[in-house]
Amino acid sequence: MRTEGLRQRKIIPQFRHFFDLSCIDYQYRIGEISTTIPPEIKDHIEGVLDTIFDPLPKHLNTHKTVKILFQTLAGFDPYTAWHSQENAEVSQILARECGIDDPRMLLNLRRAAMLHDIGKIGILNALDQPAKPGISLEFRMLHAYFTQYILKKFPSLAEIEPISSAVHVKKTGKSYPADLSWDTIPFEAKILAVADALHSITHERPGDGAKSRDDALKILRKYGYDQDIVDTLEKILPQIPQRLIPDVKSNGS
Repeated sequence: MRTEGLRQRKIIPQFRHFFDLSCIDYQYRIGEISTTIPPEIKDHIEGVLDTIFDPLPKHLNTHKTVKILFQTLAGFDPYTAWHSQENAEVSQILARECGIDDPRMLLNLRRAAMLHDIGKIGILNALDQPAKPGISLEFRMLHAYFTQYILKKFPSLAEIEPISSAVHVKKTGKSYPADLSWDTIPFEAKILAVADALHSITHERPGDGAKSRDDALKILRKYGYDQDIVDTLEKILPQIPQRLIPDVKSNGS
């Protein structure tokens, strides 16, 4: 059995006290709330995120701001930081094949990939909690919203935030954050969405083993991703290094 790439959240202990949601009934029924975040959890987490991010300097250039925020993410959740770094590589490979060759666009995509999951900082405590039968958190909805909330605090991320925030917007089905739509999000966000899903599907996660590259393509075709981008991915997938996108078949699993 493969052990590399296991999704293990080793949250730095000194940060754990920031997100004590034990006083909040944050597990709720999806069908009852659609895409609305309960105000008690929204207000609580926004307050904690303000405490963490408001003191950070807002006058720095984009490079330094991305570096500081990524280091903050890595301090809270090393797995997500690693996942985001690898997504940055896969996204750039895929973007070039999709016809993006402008250096600034590629750099913005790379930076957006590095920060697209920073909103998970706001729900780390919830991510550690097992869901009760029939009750669940829409983690994508929550961390997509809080990614947008965090990145909008920094003026130098104005070109990056629309890409990072739109990774969970779908052509069909549920989209997060709810105020974004498929027709208006950047093309780079659609590329990053495919790369993000590909990386997640081909690595082990709690309750869900790593799937093969072929299975990943089938899943990407089933749900609301840009199918032209998926077509491009299928063509170049053999060229993507195994260290980034492993294939369980080649590991004898």
